Amino acid sequence: MKPRIAIIGLSCCEGCQVQFLNLGEVLLEILDAVDIVNFRFAKGKNLPGPFDIAFVEGSIVAPHEVEVVKEAREKSKILIALGICACFGGVQSIKNFLPHDEVVKSVYGDAKLEHEASEKVHPLDDYVKVDHYISG
Repeated sequence: MKPRIAIIGLSCCEGCQVQFLNLGEVLLEILDAVDIVNFRFAKGKNLPGPFDIAFVEGSIVAPHEVEVVKEAREKSKILIALGICACFGGVQSIKNFLPHDEVVKSVYGDAKLEHEASEKVHPLDDYVKVDHYISG
């Protein structure tokens, strides 16, 4: 049986996920060895787990993402933080050094929008055990 792989995205530019697709023909060879069962960015139907390996991209910016990463951890034998956002918080962690109200005003202006942003941005390991890091 092939290992079951998940590629999960949180708050990010999704560039690390795009790199999987940029593998081109190499990706086809990889698919001979593994079964990518969850990859929202590239698949129409995704399975909920369990997973042998979960690659998680993005940082935790919204409260619901804490639950997403905890669920990924529970359902995965190995969890890999993929990219600078997952490993360290990424560029969006700049907001950690500014007053929250100032950030909201800068991003949303005077628009009266409901949004679900935490005051701080977090890497994955602030909430779950990460087995491996790929920070590139």
